[in-house]
Amino acid sequence: MEISPYEDNRAWPAIDSDGKFSFSTRLKKFYILARPRKDYAITFFGPYKFAPGQTVTDLTLKLKRGFTSSVKFLDQNGRPIPNVQLTGGFPEPPDYSSWRHTIKSESDEQGVAAIQHTTDSPANLTCEAPGYIKDSRHKIDLSPDKPYTWQLNPAPTTQITVLSKKTGQPIPDAAVLLYGDEYQQMGNYYIDRPKWTTNETGLFELKTLAPGEQYRVLLYHPDYQRRYVDITAGDKVTAKLNDFQSITGKLQVI
Repeated sequence: MEISPYEDNRAWPAIDSDGKFSFSTRLKKFYILARPRKDYAITFFGPYKFAPGQTVTDLTLKLKRGFTSSVKFLDQNGRPIPNVQLTGGFPEPPDYSSWRHTIKSESDEQGVAAIQHTTDSPANLTCEAPGYIKDSRHKIDLSPDKPYTWQLNPAPTTQITVLSKKTGQPIPDAAVLLYGDEYQQMGNYYIDRPKWTTNETGLFELKTLAPGEQYRVLLYHPDYQRRYVDITAGDKVTAKLNDFQSITGKLQVI
């Protein structure tokens, strides 16, 4: 089993054979997430409120039995969709909404994604597969007896080509950060760890955008000025990035 103070980025504390553990945290109020490895459910405990410097020695976490559930992905013709990425979490603790990293799975050739350590609480889920609109559903009741059926709708291909405004040459490895329905990738964190980048011809294709929705794209490359571009699904956009301007000066001592 693994446990972690929820919203604390520290490492998961070790648990000995007797189920005992210890850790320190910077949080004044926190929950504990237990992520079992056997037949128990993913569970939140808390909230716990402690004064700075206080030591607590009598925490007991009681686990609940879990089960394996599944989600079956189908296209509009009822055919299974393999390789669908499924993420999500269970909507607890209530004042933190769903933790998105407690569920991770991928559908097999029959379109079925298994979810281990399922609880009796409803789940919030997001799915993504190239060629289909990225989708989310909330408060889904999962069952060990039959899979939850989820139909995905096809998405048009959206193309973004990134070029140098000065030379007209393609810019490979430019980060493509997206903000809009189902996407929130703006910020320095995503610039340093981009999910998407352009290829050697400066092209990137998006195959999960919903028709009619407006999206904003941030194009970033360390050798060029960043640029924002507004797009809709199915667009074919060429964006040109400016070089950085060189500024020279002279410092004089007065």
